Amino acid sequence: MLLRLQQYHLDIQYRSGKEMHLADTLSRAYLPTFANDEERLEVLQFHKELESIDMIQSLPITNKAKAAIRQATQSDFNLAALQQVILDCWPEDKFWVPDGVRPYYFLQDELTVQEGILF
Repeated sequence: MLLRLQQYHLDIQYRSGKEMHLADTLSRAYLPTFANDEERLEVLQFHKELESIDMIQSLPITNKAKAAIRQATQSDFNLAALQQVILDCWPEDKFWVPDGVRPYYFLQDELTVQEGILF
């Protein structure tokens, strides 16, 4: 996650807990009601931006190299299985994960697939 964030210049600002909508979500607290539609749209836009990081565009490699990575991933049995497990959702029990994918079980929250490339 930290490596993905390094490409951005971040300005960090303090916000009180009642303004931290993401923290409210993580703690399962209810989101506050919005004073107006503009405020609600601002929060929705923030969440949309947060969820739509395109790592493919940030890769400093050619399209040919990206295609080679995709092909190598598909031809490697364990990486292809890992990709499929990520796309199909991880099972709750490690026992149901294929043997070649089990070493990645505890990293499941950090792994993703985008356009056939593992990150």
